[in-house]
Amino acid sequence: MKKRILMLIVLLGIGFVLSGCLASQDKVFTIDDLQITLTDDFKETDQDEGFTAYFESNTIGVAIMKETFASLEVIDLNSESTIEKYIAAVQSAGNVSYEIQNKDNITYFTYESEIDGTNFYYMTAFYKGNDAFWIVNLFCEETNKSELENSLMNFAKSVKFIKE
Repeated sequence: MKKRILMLIVLLGIGFVLSGCLASQDKVFTIDDLQITLTDDFKETDQDEGFTAYFESNTIGVAIMKETFASLEVIDLNSESTIEKYIAAVQSAGNVSYEIQNKDNITYFTYESEIDGTNFYYMTAFYKGNDAFWIVNLFCEETNKSELENSLMNFAKSVKFIKE
């Protein structure tokens, strides 16, 4: 009986150790002066879609685009422009109109889109950095939306800028 209890304790201990080792850990990714905290489940991948950076896990994608103030001067945007004015320009260029939301100091909109027969849920967050506006587009399959929506928001809230 004592051997069985001891064996059970040992097995439980091993289980706790392994579960702790297998749990995802926060991982900070840096792109120029932007930092975003995802998890170590994410891998940076090369995408030929015009993104500054692109990260994927098994369930979430993160596409990041940087548009410098200098490059936006041709459409009358600069370092004095607001995020709202930048979002209006983005929506105009894409010929779309989404409801802008503000939550936890994050300015964003959400939408759904179908790609190759799969429906995706997108949360597109906007930031003003040191020398650019940034778009952080977080997405997952629409069927996982309720399970992952809080994670998308937490990743959006993790964005920080390194002071120059």
